[in-house]
Amino acid sequence: MNDDYGAKTVNLQTLLKHGFAVPNFYAIASTKIKQSTGANGEWDPVALETEVEAAHKVLCAGSYAVRSSALTEDGKTSSLAGQFKTRLAVQPKDLSEAIQYITSFAHKYLKGHLELFSILIQEYIEADYAGVVFTRNPLGGRELILEYHKGRGEAVVSGQVKPQKLNLYWDEISPALLPDLEKAIQSFKEIERKFEFPQDIEWCIKNGKWFFLQSRPITTLTAKDYEGILYLEKNLPSSPFYFSKTEICEIAERPCPLTLDLLNRIYVKDGPVQRAYQKLGIHYEAQDFLRVLGNELYVDREAELKTLLPAYSYFTTSALMPKWARAKGAWVTFKNLLRLNRLDFPWDNIAEQLKILLEEPIRDLSFEVALENFLKDYELIFTINLGVGFAVKKNLPFPKIYEEIDPQNIPIKNLKGNSLDLADESQFIQAEPSEKQTSFEQYAHLREMGRWLTVKRINELRTAATKQAKKSSKESLAHFFLLDEFLSGNLDIAKAQKRVQGFFIFIS
Repeated sequence: MNDDYGAKTVNLQTLLKHGFAVPNFYAIASTKIKQSTGANGEWDPVALETEVEAAHKVLCAGSYAVRSSALTEDGKTSSLAGQFKTRLAVQPKDLSEAIQYITSFAHKYLKGHLELFSILIQEYIEADYAGVVFTRNPLGGRELILEYHKGRGEAVVSGQVKPQKLNLYWDEISPALLPDLEKAIQSFKEIERKFEFPQDIEWCIKNGKWFFLQSRPITTLTAKDYEGILYLEKNLPSSPFYFSKTEICEIAERPCPLTLDLLNRIYVKDGPVQRAYQKLGIHYEAQDFLRVLGNELYVDREAELKTLLPAYSYFTTSALMPKWARAKGAWVTFKNLLRLNRLDFPWDNIAEQLKILLEEPIRDLSFEVALENFLKDYELIFTINLGVGFAVKKNLPFPKIYEEIDPQNIPIKNLKGNSLDLADESQFIQAEPSEKQTSFEQYAHLREMGRWLTVKRINELRTAATKQAKKSSKESLAHFFLLDEFLSGNLDIAKAQKRVQGFFIFIS
């Protein structure tokens, strides 16, 4: 194969070379198409008949699939999927017409530049099952996604049917949903390795045999994304795990050591989260569920689940849906499930506390006092977030509470950052709904005020940390010390510098 053939054809040739089952195919080069077509994209009859006879001789098939293989298709940054035409189950007598149809459409789409277009003619297989597989989640996850249904795969690719779907991490065992699925999944993984990039693969099954119809790069992923995926694959534990991004990851995507230490302090035993749940009558068992991988924050969803529902697990089904899994912790799980569906929040008291705390001036505090204030107030902030989420989910009307929290009375002019990240010193964005008429908008406003209190307390904590580090001539390392080091006054510069090196090694 050379530059006269599109990636679809070249990739099939690569699959064939490495021993994967590919339907027999015949390709028409772009130079041949350009030389053999007129101004309107019409084939010269003699040239067309020559190609048809050659295809019959090579394939000897009962029916054909005639596909585009444009030189602009199936690239690493753009697939152009669905932009050209395909003809399936083409009878031998109709092959000339199918080639002309595919060519005419391409001529129009490419504005006459048929030097950018080649054609792929394959032996057509009337499939028992067909579908697509993404060797990695196109949205950036590590898992493999398989979509399938009975019959032709075109219905899946074009969105005409809703396929069955299976999500699997690479170290999971696949359920026996399709013939020889486990073996096929190993082939999908090997195809990714051969192309050295995550692949979008079309496939079909006939009489229990898997055929690979095409393979192309997943264009929503970058080389940097793939590098991160491979890093995680190398460093993740071998036991079952479910690490993912949750809301907490959005507010501290790449936490500095001080921020990560603060996040862990929020979720520990007797911390603000446990106190908030306790006041609502919910048992919370502290778990170590925050993970930093490749310098990015993830949540161990299985460990997080166990904080409230110890009898549940994500690993009872391949869909990673939380289900009852064991007897241990059953009574706590049962009681928490009842309470979580019948929550009652003291909104008047919550709003009154929030109003008082927001209108307090920002203070110059010692690190110990600033940390104490943050952890005490985060109990309220977490309660607000939990309550708003519950109210929106249940579509509850907004209660008659303090709606008169006036931003003009809140000292926010000199605030830095917009989240819980101590290293975030960007300009504070004062997001406020212009009109709070619906319950959703009113709840959103209340939650936004909770965010303001978070940023306010983080500013006091950041100032205290910077001030203490500056006294020891270590201001530049303020974000790389830990909470106990500030509290004890023992700021070990060697440890901080080691954390600096580990933090920046993954930032390109």
